[in-house]
Amino acid sequence: MVTAKTFVWGRRKKPDPAKQREIAESVISGRKSGAEMARLYNVSQPTVSRIVAALRRSHPLSQIDAQGPERAVDASSEETTPQGRRQSLPAA
Repeated sequence: MVTAKTFVWGRRKKPDPAKQREIAESVISGRKSGAEMARLYNVSQPTVSRIVAALRRSHPLSQIDAQGPERAVDASSEETTPQGRRQSLPAA
C-alpha cells in the first residue's frame, strides 16, 4: 500500500505572544531545553533561540534568573546586599 506524503506550502505560523513568553520562560528557568520546546511547539531551534534572546533583551539580564522573568517585573521588593546578592524585603 502506497500512501501519499502531504506537503504544505508556505511559512510556518509564528507562535503568538503568550506562547512565545511560555517558551522563553521554560527555557530560561531550565524546566525545558530549547530543543524540547521547539518540538513541543513545532518550531525550529533557531526560532526558540530568537524568542529567548528577544525576552532577555527586553528585560535587564541581572533580573532574569532561575525563577523566571515574571519575577523581574517586581524587582522593587528586593534590595542588594554588600556582597551583591539580592534579598527580599519584609512585606509592609
